[in-house]
Amino acid sequence: MASAVSTLKGLDKIIREDLMFQERVIEPRVDGIFSKMYDTSEGVVAGGGRVGSTSGGFTVIHTFATGVAGAFRNLAAGGDNDIDPDITGQSIMYSPSVTFPSATDATAPGYVQKTITLVEGLGVFALPLHLIMAEQLDATIAKPVSLTIKGTAKNVAQSEANNFYASDGSNIAIATIVKGVNSSGNPSVTFANANATDDEMTIAFGTVADVTGRVGRFYPGMTCDIFKSDFTTKRATGTLIVTNVDYVDRTVQLVSITGINLNTLTQEAGDHVVLWDSGNDTSNLAFGPSGIDKWTVNDSSSIFGIDQTTHSQFNSVVTAVNNVLDQAVLDTNVGAFYDAYSDMCDLDSFITTAGVINNYIENTDGLWRYERHNTGALKLKEGWTSFDYTYQGRDFELLQSRYVSNGILYACKLADQNLKRYVPPRIPSAGSRSEFAPEIQWLGPIVGSNSIFLPARNSSAKLTRFVEAPFFCQREVCPEQLQGIKLTGLTELFA
Repeated sequence: MASAVSTLKGLDKIIREDLMFQERVIEPRVDGIFSKMYDTSEGVVAGGGRVGSTSGGFTVIHTFATGVAGAFRNLAAGGDNDIDPDITGQSIMYSPSVTFPSATDATAPGYVQKTITLVEGLGVFALPLHLIMAEQLDATIAKPVSLTIKGTAKNVAQSEANNFYASDGSNIAIATIVKGVNSSGNPSVTFANANATDDEMTIAFGTVADVTGRVGRFYPGMTCDIFKSDFTTKRATGTLIVTNVDYVDRTVQLVSITGINLNTLTQEAGDHVVLWDSGNDTSNLAFGPSGIDKWTVNDSSSIFGIDQTTHSQFNSVVTAVNNVLDQAVLDTNVGAFYDAYSDMCDLDSFITTAGVINNYIENTDGLWRYERHNTGALKLKEGWTSFDYTYQGRDFELLQSRYVSNGILYACKLADQNLKRYVPPRIPSAGSRSEFAPEIQWLGPIVGSNSIFLPARNSSAKLTRFVEAPFFCQREVCPEQLQGIKLTGLTELFA
């Protein structure tokens, strides 16, 4: 055991640096939106600001003035009346006839508060001591410790991307089965035998009408749950693990770890696929940091505590296009946004799918140039290099994401650190070193371990030949400017 502990101490620094380097690099690689987020602890308080309280977790409160104030009126510039007793023009008396608005005529601004409640994330990775010792051998072909660390980092980054682009902003759904298993003519869900009878479920994302979501949101090794649309029922009591993802043909295979016959589940239209253990059929909701679909709305919903029915100035432009994206569609909706908000709000970025952009290019008239010199070979250059869009001198950047739901384009503000990820300050004993990502904190050092590792115990609290590295974070994503544009029903072009 002493040898194993010594090995762990020697590996600890390398493992910490490897993990946190991957955490910081993989996240932007998973999706470009993460390079646009600004991490901050400004305004984060615990327990609603009550000293010593942890009830309610960590929150951030932003206060907005919702109207103008005072009183102001216009009138003819005739001046006040005067009295000339003898009409000689030698002396007069004034008779004030014009009065200022009174205090009872003045209005005062209203105030509304945006309450951002941070969401907690808990994670762990575990390693058997044999693998840790084997990795020290020069003849080891694979590096299981490093691969486990990198896999953990990617799992966290994948989870964050899935939450940000969730198909259903309220329920944090990464996919929604439009046609249930028992629906007639349903080609999107099939079953097979992996380790038990019909314990394997395949979801096909080829037809938008059958499944909403993106196959890019899934990755082998992910674990998922399936809930009824209102989150009153968890369909499978056991965990579902993603065993295979075909990104070209857009299919995902889920297998029940406990061998449950998935074909017997009562699945219905609207069932949600969510990240593992992130839904609750007691409180009827799902958990996770918020995403762009939550605040880019124009309805009667509540956004971070702001009631859209009484504070409609936070509404976005939401349009069901149900056609190809073209310049007229962009001009019409961007123009509608600036006609509504003028200089009060601004936009600088589009986020959409490759299929939407492909169709946009396909339906854009182009000038083609073909060159042939000295009877040589024909020089032909086609394709596209960049997407540039300008509206009244405002330039827009394009972010293409494999996580955005089919047929959707968002326009939002990403400049000036508008998109923020709120995190509490780190616990000093958790290791406030520069190589660590700011939102991830490790339990090991906090409880007195000299590394990120703790002994792993079984259900009887007995020590095992495993070590584990538990970590946690609190965070919530919310922009300062909520207003944006959401276009739906855009037709896509794929092979």
